[in-house]
Amino acid sequence: MQPTPYSIKALRQMREKRKPSERLTRKITQTQDYFLEKVDPIVSGCITHLLCAQPADIPRAIIEYLNEKKENVFYQPKVGENLDGRPRKELKVFLAISIGPIIAKLVNRIALERPEDVIEFMINEIQKMVDCPVEPPLHKDVAPNVPATSSSAAAPTALPPVVHSHQEERNIQIAVLGLGGAGKSSILNMLQGKHDPKIRPTIGFRPVSMMLSEDTKVRFYDLGGGKKIRDIWNQYFHDVHGVIYVIDSTTPDEEIQACMDVFSHTVNHDCLAGKPLMVLGNKQDHQSAKSVYDLQELFQPLVQHTQGVEFFGCSAHVEPEAEVEADPRIEACLLRLFAQVNDNFHALSSRVQSDSKRKAEEEVAKRIAKERKVLKNKIASAFIDTADPEYIAAHQIEAEPANVFSEEDGLVYLASEIGEDVEGLADIAKQVAAFVGYQKLALTIIGGLKTPVSKKKTPMEWVEIHALVSELRKELGVVRDEQ
Repeated sequence: MQPTPYSIKALRQMREKRKPSERLTRKITQTQDYFLEKVDPIVSGCITHLLCAQPADIPRAIIEYLNEKKENVFYQPKVGENLDGRPRKELKVFLAISIGPIIAKLVNRIALERPEDVIEFMINEIQKMVDCPVEPPLHKDVAPNVPATSSSAAAPTALPPVVHSHQEERNIQIAVLGLGGAGKSSILNMLQGKHDPKIRPTIGFRPVSMMLSEDTKVRFYDLGGGKKIRDIWNQYFHDVHGVIYVIDSTTPDEEIQACMDVFSHTVNHDCLAGKPLMVLGNKQDHQSAKSVYDLQELFQPLVQHTQGVEFFGCSAHVEPEAEVEADPRIEACLLRLFAQVNDNFHALSSRVQSDSKRKAEEEVAKRIAKERKVLKNKIASAFIDTADPEYIAAHQIEAEPANVFSEEDGLVYLASEIGEDVEGLADIAKQVAAFVGYQKLALTIIGGLKTPVSKKKTPMEWVEIHALVSELRKELGVVRDEQ
């Protein structure tokens, strides 16, 4: 059974129907009250702590903060070594790139599950991310329809309604991509009935969720288009069902090639190729704007693996004091995108899940490789006089005597890391501690391998850890009897 098609006339009628249903209004009010009371105080405190501490391992830092919070201990934020004198803009980038994606995932999961114990729920979710840093399989949550409101404001919108067979609840994510200044945020604001004449560039990730009916909604991922921020785009590709790519139609001829290069690299990414794609040429109200036909002639040949790509012109410009009304061409673009997504929803959802699983496996592999590299470097720093000099020079390893324990203190530290008494340490554990030179961070990593913070991570046996450390010492050429 195919979704019922809707005309532009129907969309405008739905938009003019300013008030959402009582049931939906009640849901929104309850959600706002829930977040204000139970979520905002915890999340805002956590973000403040992360900005102050600037930890290298953000998930672990969040867990430590939440554990302190759970025990009702006053948590004094620790100021990171690199924070003093850091420009405000750089802090914003750190927030957007390092903190934002994790917090956004947490908040989305909280909104879906509405846990009574928010702190415990956040700890469990972070532990899952440590091993499997991916959005959970599609819940019943987002799909295209006439959005009566977003989760934070009851603003009318102009999205097309979608009817599913058996009234199934759907969760559709749409990536909104394009270079900085193309008008991505302006277009989304227009859909929400908002107008901000002083709109600022999006730094990082801005999720925009719109209710489409009582059982469906759509979540747009508004991703900043700045050069640095584009590096995080691929962190969201696996999780989306379709793409809206916004092009600035006024891009000068001398800059259009760079725009085309980013477009080609993006839409042909493994996780986006073959997914529904609509291209919006914004700023068509400017005299210098390239026509839709010109844009299509330039950009269409760059799309290698996606069928049914369509190009639309539009203008997200709103005159001061004018009523905000979505450009009908934007409505038409969304109609076509949602039609394609719904026609292939189950296949796209399966792909989202498989792409997410693959990305999770890649992230785990990267994490393991990173832990191995750090452990190897710390062993090298503890045995800097006997380790391979070429490796020492290539990786700029330096001795860190302040971070090397005595044998007695090192064993006590390792025992505390794995929650045992020092007297209970097995001989092989003591040998492992000696093999890493009682280096503090190396002992911390070993403790994490033996007793991981995440319950989802499989603990390693001492024999396995011993074999790993021995292998790293062999690679480093460390000269020492390994009894």
